[in-house]
This record gives sequence, C-alpha cells and structure tokens, in this order.
Amino acid sequence: MPFSPCARLDVRRSNLPYLNVLKISSVELLASATIDTMDKDEKSTLSDGPSKKDQHPKGKLNTVPLGARLLSYCGIFKIFPTKSYRLYILILTFICYASYHMSRKPFSVVSNVLAPGCKHHHSGGGGGENKSHFEDFLFLGGNNSVSSNESCEYIDGWPPFNGSYCKTVIGAVDYAWLFPYAIFMIASGFIADRVNLRYFLTAGMMGCGILVGLLGVSYFAGIHFLPFFIIVQVFVGIFESTGWPAIVAVMGNWFGKKNRGLLMGIWNAHTSVGNMLGNTVPSIWAKPCHDWGWSFLVPAFVMIFVGLLMFFFLVLDPKDVGLPPPEHHQAREEPTVKPLNDPKTSEGKEESKSSDEEHRPLLGSIQNGGKPKAISLWRAALIPGVIEFALSLFFAKMVAYTFLFWLPYYVRYHTIGGRYIGDQKADLLSNLYDVGGIVGGIATGALSDVINARAVSCVIMMYLAVPTLFAYRFAGGISLGTTIALILFCGLFINGPYALITTAVSGDLGTHKSLKDNQKAKATVTAIIDGTGSLGAALGPLVTGFISDQFGWDSAFYVLMGSCFISSLMLTRLVISEAKYFYWKFYSKSQKIRSFHASARKILGPVLPLCEKCC
Repeated sequence: MPFSPCARLDVRRSNLPYLNVLKISSVELLASATIDTMDKDEKSTLSDGPSKKDQHPKGKLNTVPLGARLLSYCGIFKIFPTKSYRLYILILTFICYASYHMSRKPFSVVSNVLAPGCKHHHSGGGGGENKSHFEDFLFLGGNNSVSSNESCEYIDGWPPFNGSYCKTVIGAVDYAWLFPYAIFMIASGFIADRVNLRYFLTAGMMGCGILVGLLGVSYFAGIHFLPFFIIVQVFVGIFESTGWPAIVAVMGNWFGKKNRGLLMGIWNAHTSVGNMLGNTVPSIWAKPCHDWGWSFLVPAFVMIFVGLLMFFFLVLDPKDVGLPPPEHHQAREEPTVKPLNDPKTSEGKEESKSSDEEHRPLLGSIQNGGKPKAISLWRAALIPGVIEFALSLFFAKMVAYTFLFWLPYYVRYHTIGGRYIGDQKADLLSNLYDVGGIVGGIATGALSDVINARAVSCVIMMYLAVPTLFAYRFAGGISLGTTIALILFCGLFINGPYALITTAVSGDLGTHKSLKDNQKAKATVTAIIDGTGSLGAALGPLVTGFISDQFGWDSAFYVLMGSCFISSLMLTRLVISEAKYFYWKFYSKSQKIRSFHASARKILGPVLPLCEKCC
C-alpha cells in the first residue's frame, strides 16, 4: 500500500520519534483514525498535503494574476507566506490609493498659473486684516510674481480662468469632481461587491489617468472651452469614486479585526502622502511661462502605471494563494457576574433580545449553494452602526476637507507674528496638517484597539478638536511656533476620527456578525459610509467660503467647531452601548476579586490568627 501524504503529516505532527520505525500500515491506520476525529475543514487541509506553514501554499492559480504568480516563487513568500503576502498587499494598496489622492490635487496647484491675478480680487474673507498692509503684501510681497523681463503668450493667465469672475470659474472647476465623487461612491460600492475587484480597480485607475491627462493635453492643444474642463472634472470624480470601496474590500479580505485600528491608521497615511505628492510634483511645472500641462500629465502617467500594477500583481483573497482567511470577529469578554439587586438587571432580557437582533443574519447574507450573495444597499444600511457612523463622518469629513482646501489660503493671508509669510511658506505650513493627520490616524486607531471601542475613540478626538480649533483661530497668529503646533494638533484631532471611520470601522461593519461571514458586503458598507462623508466634504469648502465672505472667519470657525460637536452626537447610542460594556466588565472583575477574597478567607480562616500573632 503506498504511503499517503496524510500519514507522513501525522508522523511529523505527532512529535513521537518512535513512530518513524513503525510499519507503514500501522502509521496509515493511525492517520486514518486521526482523520476520523477531525472536522471537515481539517480533513480538507490534510488531504491537500503538508502544512501550509511548511511549504509555499498553492491556491487557485487561475485567479492569481501573472505578476503575483511570478513573485510567489521568491523565497520570502515560501518561508513566511502569510506575513509576506499581507505586507505585499499592504504596500500595493498603499501605493494605489496614494496615487488616487495625488491625481486630485493638480488643478488646485495650477490655478495660480491659470489666473495669476485672481487672488488680488479676493476680499480676504472678513478676517479683520489691516487693509493697507494686506494690499501691500498682495501687490508687492507675493512670490508668484513674474519679473519684468519675462514674457510669454499667456503670462496673464489661461482663458477662460483669468477673467473678472476668476474665483467663481476656478471654484466651479475645482469642486466639479467632488459632488459626482460623493454620489457615485455608493454606486461604485454596490458594483464592486458584484464584480472582480482587480478588474474594477484597474478600469477605475486607467479611466482616471486618461481623464486627468486630458486636462494636461488642453495646454498643448490650446483648449480654452470652459465646459470642456467642467465635464472632464465631473468624469474624474466618477472614476475617482471607484478606488475607496474596492481598496477597503481588498484590505478586509486580508486583515482581520485584531489590531485593525492601528494597522489601518498606519495604512491610511496614504491619504496624506498622496496629498503631499499631489502638491509637490505638479508645482514643478506650475510656474508662469512653464508647460503647466505636465502638472496633469505626470500624475496621469502615475495613475495608469499603478493601474497596470494592480492588474498584474493584486491578489484579492488569501484563499487564492492557499492561505486561510483572517478572523473578523473577536468575541468580547462577557461579564459572568451581574448585580442581583441592580435595577438594570430587569432590563437584561430586553438587552439580550436587542443583541440577538443585531447578530441575526440579514436576508441578503444567506448563502445559496455555498456561494455568498451580495447584499442590497438597504440591507447594508440596516447593519447596526452603519447609519450612525455615516452621519458622523458627514460632519467629520466636512471639517477635514474644509481644512484641506482652505488652510493654504488662510495661512497665506493671515498674519503670523505680525507679518505675512508668503505663498511658499504657507504651502509648507499647510502640509503640517497632513503630517498631524498621519499621527492622528495612527493614535486614534491604536486607542480604539486598546479600549476595544471605536465610537468612544472617535468622540474623544472630536471633542478635543473643538478647543483646538478655537485656540488656532484666536491664538494661532501669536508666533510661528504656536501656528505650527496648533496646525499639527488640528490635523491630529480632526483627521484621527475621519481616518478611523473610513478604514477600521468600515472594515468592522463590512464583516459584521449579522452577515454570517458573508464577504460580499465590505465594498457596499464602505461606500455608504464614505459616500455620506464625501457629501459633507463637498459641502464643507463651499459653506466655509460663503460664511467667511459674508460673516467673517470667526463665524466660519464656529461652524467648524459645531460640526465637530454634532459629529460626536451622532455616535451617542454607540457610545452608551460601549460604556455599558465597560461598566459590566469592570463590575464583573470587581465581583470576581471579592469572591476570591471571600474564598481565601474561608480556606485560610484557621491560619490567619496565627499569622497575625506571628507578625
């Protein structure tokens, strides 16, 4: 009888060296007896051969892209397959979404070249600046001015952006992608759960790269037709919306709930890295009398190249390469002891009923024939916590994107230490907001992992953002050091909850227990949450611009502080639920300690008097 792989595996796993000298038939009998006591999954694992830890896994080769299949023969993927693949996916998706953010910034950077005199018409937002010094700075101290000996055909700007309504025109084109992005985000998530994510991401990145490239081609082709720019930006927003739901779904396939907050906080740095690259790279050509078309073409080429990387190298699921899926549900430690005379004890049955309803499988998650079925938008919205976090993200992202769009202007045209610092230093200081955002995302994620409470972590950060915004408005201009510190803290407290909700929270809810391990909901849930937040991101800069013009910057900051407070209020129900868990956990531990002390006294009762006499 031939020696089966299962028999060899059991010999190796048994850690009994004398089994190696037994006859093959005896070993096979032992293997068959061991297999009979195993469940179905373990049997299937053994039937495939040696343990996955000891050999490079072989999955579904037809679902693994060509580039990833070639990389799988590298030694590191054979020695540490699980860790290597997860690090590989982490880096690849980081590059992917950093490219998305990089492609969104060129128009904002180039706007100074398209309408170099547009900032002269700005009212300053009612911030209370000294008018004479402000005008002197605008016309004499600006560092985007062109020397008199420089001349080119469009030194005064690029029609139609350099007209008398330049602010309105530039604002319309710059924000034209935001509303389509928010609206089509939900549709993208709905589609992403029903198609191959690798093809979906590749198509989105290629389309986005081509459209951003068209804006650069307009310089070399001499296009001055305003509807052309608006229409292209609208379609840029539509293709940009393909990225986030698909990327979060891929990350959810590879990483479980353990340390998800910290991991996603580090990974979410791609947003700030992409923003900084989007400011830095296009600025190389965004100068008067330079070929500003390359400011769009270079990010476009990067998008297309990364799209090809995703097509040839992205592995969607650990099962495709023979690895086990991550664990998405960590059981909370339920308190075993409850107060008998507590009035809340009578509510225990109602609480248990509500918890049962939360974990009851949704209709859309029922698996037919072993294949999970993608859930509808309505059923995804009914997952406990989705609506609350979506509404909270609406206000949190409104504040975050207001700072992202308006901070460079605010720093540029407000005094720091009694003087204006100029365009280049203002842009440099604005990047500190993204640096603080990186730290905030990591800190909030780590906090949520430690206390095992996502909602409480978000609320803590949003409440801390309110006094920080107040301090920045009324004390930020005292000195350069004060400005730097407060901008960093604004990025930390504002971007922290925003990053946590869009990453770890979306991943948690996309793999909620009520879905019964259905993996076809992550993109839809992510799209609902981030799509709602993106509506706030689209409205925030517009509302802030209107309020600052009509009522001044003080009122604009009060609106931002109120938005942080409302964002926290949206999570009230979830915060109460998490607080109850903390209470019962603390009470259970205290009761266990008391019962231990009582037992110790009973056991050591006769000995205690003797110990007291001896002492």
